[in-house]
Amino acid sequence: MAGIWRALRLGVVIGGEGVRVRGFDSRDRVTPWSSIQSVDCMQIDVRGGLPLYAPVLRLGGDADAMPLSALGSYSRQDA
Repeated sequence: MAGIWRALRLGVVIGGEGVRVRGFDSRDRVTPWSSIQSVDCMQIDVRGGLPLYAPVLRLGGDADAMPLSALGSYSRQDA
């Protein structure tokens, strides 16, 4: 039952405190708005020969990026 509950809660929540990424292991990762410099849409992976696009949070320097793979799509426009 606990596994079903956790699976139903997976995903990304955008709220007043920031962006919360809910994982299966019940540990939430919260990124406050003050830490986010910008949001971009980028290719984050290739699956089955098709590019996978998702929003990416830019947190600091160029190397400090956090892709939101739960919101990924094969269409850049949909991501």
